[in-house]
Amino acid sequence: MKLSSINFFAFLLFVLTLLVFASCSNNDSVTNPNPPGNNGGIDSTIDITGFKYSPTPDTVKVGTTVAWTNMDSAPHTVTSDDGKFTSSGNMSQGNKYSYKFTVADAYSYHCAYHSSMKASIIVIP
Repeated sequence: MKLSSINFFAFLLFVLTLLVFASCSNNDSVTNPNPPGNNGGIDSTIDITGFKYSPTPDTVKVGTTVAWTNMDSAPHTVTSDDGKFTSSGNMSQGNKYSYKFTVADAYSYHCAYHSSMKASIIVIP
């Protein structure tokens, strides 16, 4: 039991550290390359290409809609590691999936088909 509480506190410290560093950034062109309203309501885009999510990690503000596009010929998914957001299901080449993040937190996700594909999004206030 002692080990799991240490892991919990280590994870909590990690998330808090990420949030502190993310909130220190004032370069909106890096954290939000697509300003709201310029892309059909999509505020940030992530391409799935070469069996990777790019860019990653991505830092966005609460209320941001993130869109993933599968550019690979292989099918992929955007699957939440812990159920904090709705997963995409199967995405064939050219398919898009979007999700609006409404709570500040760290969101880890992966491809259900390819275990090496992992990424995260940090949502800040």
